[in-house]
Amino acid sequence: MPMQDLLSRLRQHQSETLRLLETMVNMDSPSTDKNLVDAFVKFLGPQFQAIGGQTEVVHSDRFGDHLVVRFPGPGTSRVLLLGHTDTVFAAGDAARRPFRIENGRAKGPGVFDMKGGIALVWSALRQIGSFPRPVTVLLNSDEEVGSPSSRELIEREAQSAQAVLVLEPSLPGGALKTSRKGVGRFTVKATGRAAHTGIDPERGINAIEEIAHQVFELHRLSDPASGVDQSASSERGVAGRAGSESGEELATKGVAGFGNNAAACAGPSRHALPMSRSKGR
Repeated sequence: MPMQDLLSRLRQHQSETLRLLETMVNMDSPSTDKNLVDAFVKFLGPQFQAIGGQTEVVHSDRFGDHLVVRFPGPGTSRVLLLGHTDTVFAAGDAARRPFRIENGRAKGPGVFDMKGGIALVWSALRQIGSFPRPVTVLLNSDEEVGSPSSRELIEREAQSAQAVLVLEPSLPGGALKTSRKGVGRFTVKATGRAAHTGIDPERGINAIEEIAHQVFELHRLSDPASGVDQSASSERGVAGRAGSESGEELATKGVAGFGNNAAACAGPSRHALPMSRSKGR
């Protein structure tokens, strides 16, 4: 189907896509709440079945279940469409900030990242109808926390695909994303030493003060030119992003090299995916 014809049909059926988007946005699906994400996946599966998809729910013990949808087509040259069902928003956010449209913009928790992407996948596949090759949709449930339970599933599906499109939100202006930064999480611990603040304060080591110094050191590791950025949180520890393997190594060594009174553990949980093309494409 020519792209202009597809775009025209998508516009004609935009109201139906918006109804699906509204229902999805008004369903909480935080990464850390398996029951809510499972409920969202149970809703989503039949939506893809209704447009010809064959669904498979892949169980996860800790996080929500993952959804795989297969659309048949001739040949073995398969395309994988990758997305996720989880969001960074807490349970109850959908009730506090339900879906709405203001000045031509859809708003609500998860509308951008990435329930809008799911709606576009569903709508496009629905309008295309029959496919020149097999198409698989994989929606994992733990992308926002580094895909710990879905990594093997994603790698397995991607290795047998000719092309993979990750339908995350676009860059400013609608540009397609062609690469993705890796993510690493570190826990930084400081060891203090007790002392009486009124009698012998010089014998003590204040662990909170040490962590404060390390936060400043942490931010010095950020290097926007090489695609490395770091942030600290009392809840999630140290999160680092890097756009290449060399950047990951730089960030990991930097955090691991903290001073004598602080120690860091863990490292990259999802490696960078620079843009790659098959030969001849």
